[in-house]
Amino acid sequence: MKSKYWLVLFIVCGIVEIFAEATNIRALVLISKPLLMPILAGFAFFKAREMGVAVPGALFGALLFSLFGDVILLFASGNESYFLMGLVAFLIGHLFYIALNLRGKPKFRFDVEAIIFMLPILIFSGTMLSKIAEQSPTMTVPVSLYSTILCALFYTGLMAQNAKAKKDGLVLMGGITLFIISDSLIGLNRFIAPFAGAGVAIMATYIIAQYLLVLGNMMRREPKI
Repeated sequence: MKSKYWLVLFIVCGIVEIFAEATNIRALVLISKPLLMPILAGFAFFKAREMGVAVPGALFGALLFSLFGDVILLFASGNESYFLMGLVAFLIGHLFYIALNLRGKPKFRFDVEAIIFMLPILIFSGTMLSKIAEQSPTMTVPVSLYSTILCALFYTGLMAQNAKAKKDGLVLMGGITLFIISDSLIGLNRFIAPFAGAGVAIMATYIIAQYLLVLGNMMRREPKI
């Protein structure tokens, strides 16, 4: 089966999920959301076959724990324990993505360029954490840990971009940036200021982020002539 069919299926499932969020059809969310990561894994598998390469195990690990996070967060509304479990699942997923960034053995550096890119992320993370600490003190430590891992994901992605082809790195960084935006919207909506259309905004950025992360990692596997 060609990867393009899996991609079409992923796009359709994503549209259905976002429609379900927009129209508040809970049953449709329960069906469509857990299908996203398995379909994306199928896309990665068949894309790899077409490229004549193997899918890194860490990529499947990232998608598996993202699936766990997706399912757990379906039941996290008003339930802090489920939210924490979902947070842990996504944290582990991010660790797999970090491992993928490290595969190219990037050179870690703290020069002006790296600081320019990292500074807005650090300032934004600090601002969000201070607001969350005010609204929900018990979540300060777990959210701080999660934010640290997100910053590490961004930094290793930035270093991986310098170690690999520019196009690959840009796709990866696009995925990481959208993932940070999606997670920030979750924090904003849950802890600081709930807003209309949160589910749509969160899932739209999340779906695109995961696709770009998978695509970017597959592009890095493509044999360079």
